[in-house]
Amino acid sequence: MGGDEKLSEILVLRLHRGRHYFVTVSAHYQYSAFGSSFVNLIHMEKKKTSVSELNLTFSPASLISAVVAGVPESVFRISEALKQNGLEKICFEDPSAHSEFIALRNALDTGKPTNLFEACKSAFSMYDTFLTLITSFKESIIPPALQMECLRAASDINSCWSCVEKFPVENRNMFIYFIGFVSELVRRNSTANSQMQLIADIIFKRPTGDGGCLQRLKFLETCVSGNREVSKNAPSIPIHCQRDADLIVL
Repeated sequence: MGGDEKLSEILVLRLHRGRHYFVTVSAHYQYSAFGSSFVNLIHMEKKKTSVSELNLTFSPASLISAVVAGVPESVFRISEALKQNGLEKICFEDPSAHSEFIALRNALDTGKPTNLFEACKSAFSMYDTFLTLITSFKESIIPPALQMECLRAASDINSCWSCVEKFPVENRNMFIYFIGFVSELVRRNSTANSQMQLIADIIFKRPTGDGGCLQRLKFLETCVSGNREVSKNAPSIPIHCQRDADLIVL
């Protein structure tokens, strides 16, 4: 795949005791946030809004807000749509339609429609697409090098945030933003606790049932519980996690 987003290859078909056939294949790559690096997305989108004041003037509001939050625009758009219109409506036993996933993926990649609920009426399909987006990123939200330390700290909120402080700023912003979303989900949806193990596995990028699953769950529960408690009194995270200028405080 070249930098021009074009694919050009020659396939050689070798037939047994026959001729060789050469087939030229060419295609255009369709960009998608799905399967991308969230670190690259953050930097690319930040660059778009910092080139000049003119770009800020004409940039979509969701892009500017996402840059301020330190997360990809796709993450910001779908999570904010759910928080504003759909968290209470999510029924985790509903089926997720592939056609709705395609519609949402296209909406996130193209920016149209602006209202994601015009592309998908199902709150669960939107939630499922959000988790699919997070899962598809090349990096895990919790850096692999710090995962064992996070697991060891799982029972103590201060130790958990001490681990989070060591994350690269992109991972830290993603983690804090995502924890804010999960906290809101648990607060507003009475059946959301059924999703906690799945979400814990996703932020560690580990298969469900893999070793350490209970510790991953404990780490997530501790962070979510701590986030919900301190959010009543602000600030939402310990002061030592707020020193970076790129870090959003929810």
